[in-house]
Amino acid sequence: METEVRTFIENDYLTLISWIDNEELNFQWGGPCFTFPLDLDQLKNHYKNSKVHPFILTVSSQPIGYVELVSESDFRFRICRVYIHDGFRGKGLAKKMLRQVIRLARENYCARVLSLAVFKDNSVAKHCYQSLGFIEKQMIQRTFKGECWDLLMMEKTL
Repeated sequence: METEVRTFIENDYLTLISWIDNEELNFQWGGPCFTFPLDLDQLKNHYKNSKVHPFILTVSSQPIGYVELVSESDFRFRICRVYIHDGFRGKGLAKKMLRQVIRLARENYCARVLSLAVFKDNSVAKHCYQSLGFIEKQMIQRTFKGECWDLLMMEKTL
């Protein structure tokens, strides 16, 4: 399978919107930054922020994943909104996508530290991040529909 991480462009917006198809997934993916249903206006406003660098993962030119690098300072970036579309999960594609994004962060943005957040109950994603060298730093909580969800903050030094 030939995979490529490329810059996310306006032609990709509707694909992403079609993937984020329910309120819980919208919260898991976008946190408090987006409301459901996800729409073009929200995405356009989000990408006006020059600190947000969105990417899409393709397999044989077909979009199957999404990830963002968000600049927190000159050398510190946060990996956000990691998503692999349903039919492609469990094949190691998130790890391939993240390896490419980590390389881009180091080579194109001179990143020295990467951070990310993952819901504690998402053991598959947590394991993926740990296998890439991210370590747990702290836990915070997010509330969705009155329920508290534990969110692990993880970090990796490049």
